[in-house]
Amino acid sequence: MITIIVIKALMGIKTNNKIKMYAIYLFVGFLFASATFEPDFGSWVRHEAVALPVIILMADLFDNNKEERIEGEKVLYE
Repeated sequence: MITIIVIKALMGIKTNNKIKMYAIYLFVGFLFASATFEPDFGSWVRHEAVALPVIILMADLFDNNKEERIEGEKVLYE
């Protein structure tokens, strides 16, 4: 399920708002760092659970109709 959320977030990279982009960067960095230093899969899964708030931000579970859209350096409100 987390893989699907990350893939969907990466597919919409041009239309994501700033908070979602920061969540993607943070999660991917955390994913690579934890996968590098965890000795076994059980530890990796247990430590990955602390990233739940970031996963919720990536999944847009609290998405409202107003989103900040990034185009170049301008932030547009719809």
